[in-house]
Amino acid sequence: MKRLVQFKAVILLIVLSVLLAACSSSSDDTNSENDKNNNDEELVLTLGETGTIKDTLGEYAVTIESAEAHDTFDGIEPEREEFQFVLINFTVENVGETELEGDAISIPTLITETGSRASNDFSKESIDRIKDELHPGEEDSGQMIFHHYQSDDYKLTFGLGMGSLSNQVTWEFSIE
Repeated sequence: MKRLVQFKAVILLIVLSVLLAACSSSSDDTNSENDKNNNDEELVLTLGETGTIKDTLGEYAVTIESAEAHDTFDGIEPEREEFQFVLINFTVENVGETELEGDAISIPTLITETGSRASNDFSKESIDRIKDELHPGEEDSGQMIFHHYQSDDYKLTFGLGMGSLSNQVTWEFSIE
């Protein structure tokens, strides 16, 4: 009789363990799926639309107003025949609670349709830069310039490769 009670107790523990593991696994799968969806989400916008970037610098709303291609810039021609200068006009608003540094937030990546990447060229003095410091609630407009391959379609991405340190916001556009 004592063995039968022990046997039933062991069977009951096994059944409860299986049930708890199944419930726990289902919940973990759901949480993992939700985490994956939140981390993998990439906001894709077009010119004129506003996206909010949350990163280690702070929180700021960016609107890409326009994009222009130039064969020369500041009297300089591109290094290669297949290159051009891409001028981006944008507005940024500090929607966070900390002061932002203008140059630090002006570093998105410009990507061509073939996947080639370029960064904002800070060496060009004739572009209109945003303020050095943006206080909470302040807004400013400025320009970014990229020396990049000619392309029919571009993506301008903030937060590329930052993982959990930043969300990723992308503007897709064409230059005619």
